[in-house]
Amino acid sequence: MKLSKLIPTILITGILAIASLPAQQLLEKKQISPEKQKYYQQLLQEEKAKGELQSFKMQRVQPIKELKKDEVQEFIKALNSRKRHKMTPNLINLPVKEESEKKNAILQEELKTLPEKIRFVAEFEESQAVLVSIPSVPLYYLEEYNGVEYNILIPLLASSQALAVFGVEPGKGLGIFYPVMLGLSNDDEEAYVVPIYTWAVEFELYKDPETGKTDDNVAYIWTNLINAIQKECTAWIRISNLRDSTVVKEYMAAKGMELTNYKFFTDINGEDAFWVRDWGPLGFYYGDEQKLAFVDAHYYPGRAFDDEFPKVLLAEQGYDHYNLPVQMEGGNIMNDGYKYGTYSDVIYGNNTGNEGQIYYDKEMKQWFQKPFTPLTKAQLDAKMKEAFGFEDVIVPKHLISDGGTGHIDLWIKQFDEETMLIANMPEKYSSLTDYKIIQKNRAMIAAKETAFGTKYRFLNAPMPRLDNGSDMPVNDSLYNNDPRGYLNGVIVNKSYIYPTFSRKGEQNYKHDSTNNEILKELLPGYNLVPIDSRYLTPGGGALHCITMQIPADKAITIRHKPIRGFVPFSNTFELEAKLISNIDADNLVLRWKTHDMKSFREQAMEFDEENNKYIGKIEDTYLITEDDKIEYYIAACKGDEVRKCHPITAPNGYHTFFFKNSSVDQLYGFEPKKSEIASIYPNPVINRYLNIIIENENPGNISLEIYDILGNLVMTPIKEKYFNSGVFTVDIKDIKLIPGNYLIKMKSPKGISMSSFIVE
Repeated sequence: MKLSKLIPTILITGILAIASLPAQQLLEKKQISPEKQKYYQQLLQEEKAKGELQSFKMQRVQPIKELKKDEVQEFIKALNSRKRHKMTPNLINLPVKEESEKKNAILQEELKTLPEKIRFVAEFEESQAVLVSIPSVPLYYLEEYNGVEYNILIPLLASSQALAVFGVEPGKGLGIFYPVMLGLSNDDEEAYVVPIYTWAVEFELYKDPETGKTDDNVAYIWTNLINAIQKECTAWIRISNLRDSTVVKEYMAAKGMELTNYKFFTDINGEDAFWVRDWGPLGFYYGDEQKLAFVDAHYYPGRAFDDEFPKVLLAEQGYDHYNLPVQMEGGNIMNDGYKYGTYSDVIYGNNTGNEGQIYYDKEMKQWFQKPFTPLTKAQLDAKMKEAFGFEDVIVPKHLISDGGTGHIDLWIKQFDEETMLIANMPEKYSSLTDYKIIQKNRAMIAAKETAFGTKYRFLNAPMPRLDNGSDMPVNDSLYNNDPRGYLNGVIVNKSYIYPTFSRKGEQNYKHDSTNNEILKELLPGYNLVPIDSRYLTPGGGALHCITMQIPADKAITIRHKPIRGFVPFSNTFELEAKLISNIDADNLVLRWKTHDMKSFREQAMEFDEENNKYIGKIEDTYLITEDDKIEYYIAACKGDEVRKCHPITAPNGYHTFFFKNSSVDQLYGFEPKKSEIASIYPNPVINRYLNIIIENENPGNISLEIYDILGNLVMTPIKEKYFNSGVFTVDIKDIKLIPGNYLIKMKSPKGISMSSFIVE
């Protein structure tokens, strides 16, 4: 098979013509847009102005092993994919050798043994920064080739996989010019080592129907993402060269998103891929002082540059790190910041081989492969518990149609110790294998107890749609081509930055906007930032996959089991909380109000030294009534200054509880025609809310009873209550029923009316 047929589009598009006819023909053949031509012409002129575009005698090289048809295909797929493939070490039979100890600053920062009292930081906790890696393409100035003058910039192969295949030393600013890739040759064996003159990005352009302006998809995603991040914390931005920092700042300023809260980090090797979540460092606190350090796991073989970058980054920032001998990606781990960790079972299969990471030995001037010691399930779980301080782990089954990663971040996200936002596929998707897997995974997690000894709360995330507004496919293979969802977002302090799949003026925009309102109800207090991520999802990821939170240096943790939802009426509620702080907070304050009060009442919580906890009370004999809804949060303070709140979204978001699980209101202007249950919404029930419309023709007592399929009475929303003639709406705010089928029986003076509904 010709390699040219397999090269990804991303590597073909970075071409610029200045004047030469052959170059212009090449541009027309590849259909490069005028906008791209103009941008790359500017790049080329800048490089020429520096006097750095002198002629270079290309050095021809060949793969260190002749690649077979299927091996070539795997090699090309592996260059940009997020999912694991049969990696380069297998393809080219690199010699296996342990890497010698590096005599540099990196080792000085490596923890040889794990410290005591480790606590892995949850994603919903405070972040000081979020790391992103802006994708870029290495370019070479092709002045002449085979006697033909071109004067163009062309894309190169420069990932660690590509350099290993051709035996090229990294860190020298060199890449591989592959003529077949551009249709300039038919010889699959023809390749040349050339210098990288500059880096750039380039993808299909989006045109805004309102303004007529165009946006590069990469520029749109990463600049909007960075802008949302910098409003909450510092944006740590990995770039391939210093010039990119100016490009990013100027572009964002032109778009009205001035970059103000940032740090740039350059990588001499460039990048393998932009999937930061999978190779980024994972933060933990340790010791009584809650010092911040990081776990650096093994990224999968073939991504040596990305695997090495966290070590360089952490050393530069002065953080210790522990080298975890487990092959795992950050998109497949979730935790509660307390006791429990969650990862899918795909991690077991990823650690059964003996293929380690590839690396280049400068003394021997050769690429090698590190050995890796396979792990059994028991060994892997033990290492994960030890490295992250987990008391136990939850291991759900991986999905089949998630783009190929098997990671949990495509279908579930933890927002606090008790709350999971989970993909909710309606019954019409029951033909999908993942429909059944998610149902079983949900049941498995529901059977577990949280760190507080309670049951998990599940919030059902709505389903996205295709570009034309139609439903997602119900075929496994078709669904796998673009596994969309709203869960692969990133929590950044008080913001949830999440993927959507449309922009203004497009067919699917109304549906995305409706689902944004649903997410607002599910995640009160969070600033929701939707970003069109259609470029990312076919690759098996979205915004969570291209980001990594860096936990706050000054750790403040408020450990509190919230009171929320329906509770029995009382005028007094006692609350407990623990403050875990590295001296940046020294007291807790309780703030509460009823739903109709304009401001919060404030009360200093008393410290119980014997039990190392704070105690506060929500109490008012006259103010609190059965019709009230109580709203509260806890603030950690240094003196009088608030340093952190629980929940983190306070005061805009807070814990809420109420005393009436159902409320009844009359719908005026409607005349009853019968005495019956007129409607049930939503059906299936999602997020524990149920609305029932009843018609009552004759005044009298009415009861509403809910039965399971075995005929057991499980709930009585209305018990022998007098109703006038009319139409009424019954709201059940917190319907605590397990998934299944249920019957509603309405008893009225006119007889019995029955209806059914489903809880998912």
